[in-house]
Amino acid sequence: MPARTSALLVQSVLVDDWNGVTDLNPFIAAANLLIDEVRDCAVDENEPQSSKALEILERYVAAHIYKMSSDRQFQQRSVQGAVVSGGFT
Repeated sequence: MPARTSALLVQSVLVDDWNGVTDLNPFIAAANLLIDEVRDCAVDENEPQSSKALEILERYVAAHIYKMSSDRQFQQRSVQGAVVSGGFT
């Protein structure tokens, strides 16, 4: 199914956490696949969700995937003047 949300809406969730450069469409595509599964499960259970609810879920899941992806790439950051280095595995 085509994406329910847009890069602009995902950016509105991320606010300052988006670097302004990264293409959000791959994260939206991943979220779309997950939310399609949620939709199918809900229909199978006779609990269909509205298009608006599915769009909001997709938007926030895409933002979450982006945020978790960018956090894993953390290598160095200044925190109140101290330089913190490292990574997440």
